[in-house]
Amino acid sequence: MAEVLVYRAQKAGAPETIVAPDDQRVQTALKYALARGWPFIMHVEFAAIGYKDEREKFMRQFEAVLAAHPEHPFLLIHMGQLHASEVQRLIEAHPNIYIQTSATVPDLALRSGQPWINLFAGGVLMPEWRRLFVQYPDRFVFAIDAIGDNFLRPEGYYMRSIRFWRTVLGNLPPRVAEAVAHGNAERLWKLPPKTP
Repeated sequence: MAEVLVYRAQKAGAPETIVAPDDQRVQTALKYALARGWPFIMHVEFAAIGYKDEREKFMRQFEAVLAAHPEHPFLLIHMGQLHASEVQRLIEAHPNIYIQTSATVPDLALRSGQPWINLFAGGVLMPEWRRLFVQYPDRFVFAIDAIGDNFLRPEGYYMRSIRFWRTVLGNLPPRVAEAVAHGNAERLWKLPPKTP
């Protein structure tokens, strides 16, 4: 099962999606993920939720789903469009939340006009993000949001992202880089470990 759209702003010709985390459609998808032992990937763009009260309501509902299934892994794509302090609070409150790095490469974030979270300054992780990656290496999962033909062309977004992230990960302690790059995904999806 791929991501479940919960809150997605209108972009790239796709309509806005707003489905509460406790909505029956989300709960049905979750039921199948639980039965099969699949990590549950939620697409919630918290920064795109315009009103503070609505954002807080979505966060409460999201955290209620995490708390209801404390042994099951949940992934939040696009860093949830959350700032470092918000990600840290979630990680510390919920041992079953994992954060995907998709939609964080600077050129996409700057060009898209969307409220993606910028993790980088000068091609390296900003100090607050580096600290979180090093402190919680088992909670971040490398991912690239590569949709459409333009993303997959030989010199398109995908390959630029791979080169960029290789440099970023190369500046982290090896155990952190290995966990984020592939180890956490292997563990969560029960895949055989990458051989050297």
